[in-house]
Formats: sequence, structure tokens, C-alpha cells
Amino acid sequence: MFLFVLNKKASPEEKELLAKALQCDLKAVESVSHLYGVSLYRFLTGVLGDQEERVRKIMSQSLSLAIREIPLLEKEIPFALRVMRLLARRLRKDRALGMFRPGDHSSGKEPRLRILEESWRRISREERIVILLRDQIFFLYDEIAFIFETSPDAIKKLLKQARDSFRQAMKAVMTQRKTSRK
Repeated sequence: MFLFVLNKKASPEEKELLAKALQCDLKAVESVSHLYGVSLYRFLTGVLGDQEERVRKIMSQSLSLAIREIPLLEKEIPFALRVMRLLARRLRKDRALGMFRPGDHSSGKEPRLRILEESWRRISREERIVILLRDQIFFLYDEIAFIFETSPDAIKKLLKQARDSFRQAMKAVMTQRKTSRK
């Protein structure tokens, strides 16, 4: 699990850094990318898997767009939520992005990990996103609702559906493995 800057309110130093980044201060833009980059990278790899080039491209596009949109958005909304909203929009709309694919090294992993990866691949991208946001990054329902541009109640329903889908996928994978062994 990772709990980084994505679910924290921006500190005064971060706000100053974001203001400088908005004024095209290249050093500030680089600092913002580094500050949010690790968490965004881990989040995107959780959704897309080993698609390194796409992960980096989406991450940089979303960060630069979020920096440009700072003056257009409400000031009380944390920058991280703005970035996550842009990422979620892109992930949900871009059909060219493939599903989660583990790397070729997956064959050497423990059976339990392979079962989890296979189950994770079987649920929808939207379900993966909401599970990661709530259970890995610990966003509140209101924050996830902001990202998905919906209500907190809709997010609770989506999260329940996502967890149920993941549970069903795990059962299906385990059943499939048992029958293939026979």
C-alpha cells in the first residue's frame, strides 16, 4: 500500500511551487512532476500494468494539463484531486489503452500472486480505478466522487460492485485452475 501526497491537502510550500509552475518556471514544473509523479506512476501501473510508455505519457500529459488548469478550478480543491480527475477521465475515455497486462516475468511468481493478477485483469478499468483510489490511496468517498464527477453514493455503489466483481473473478480463476489441474 502507498500513502503519498495524493490524498493530502497541499502545504503552503506546495502551493507556492504550484504557483511558480503555473508561471512556466521549468524548475517548479519539474519539482511538481517529481512530487506527484511517484504516486501517479504507481496508480497508473496498478490500472494499466506494464505499459511503461503509455503510463509515462498519460502521467506527463495529465500533470501538465492540471498545472495549466489551476486558475480555472475552484481554489479549495487540492491539486492532487484535479490531477486524479484528469487521469480518471483519460483512462475511462481512451479505448486505445489496453487492459492490465503483467510483464513476462509473471510466470515465476507465486501461485497466489498470479491468481490475484489474473483476477485483477478480469475486472473493468473503472472498477480497478475506484478500488485503488479507496483501498490503496485512501481517498474519501467525496474525493473519489469529485474525480469521477458523480455523487458519493454512486461511488459507494461502484466500489461495492468493484469489490464483488473482484471477488467473483478470484473465485472463477481459482475454479479454472482447479479444473485445469485435473
